[in-house]
Amino acid sequence: MLMRLSHNGRCDPFTDFVPLVRNFFEPADTSSIWAPPTDIVESETAVQIVADLPGVKQEEIELKVEKGSLTLKAERKAPEKAENACACTERPYGVFERSFTLGDRLDVEKISASYEAGVLRVTVPKKPEAQSRRIEVKVS
Repeated sequence: MLMRLSHNGRCDPFTDFVPLVRNFFEPADTSSIWAPPTDIVESETAVQIVADLPGVKQEEIELKVEKGSLTLKAERKAPEKAENACACTERPYGVFERSFTLGDRLDVEKISASYEAGVLRVTVPKKPEAQSRRIEVKVS
């Protein structure tokens, strides 16, 4: 490979190497593939949805309950690139939206949510009649 001279007249192997790295390693479009990992955990008293949303500001998270479903919508914005900067971008950016169907055993009026260190926790309590309970067996 023939090396080019950089702007200061010195041989710079990275001048030729950077475009090769960009061609082989940079995803074509990362804005439409963002799907953060999400866990759904059920206990005796509630269902909890835990979503990893690193880099998302709290005010950019939208939760909505409508017609028996909970919709989570968020946006992670790409950082501004400096002019003439070379970068290989692997982290996806853009709008993410996901809906979860809520059964009639859940109390949608008492949903709560918290956000800390890039982790969103949405807790949907079960209705009292849907919670399991222990029945005492008496000796007769």
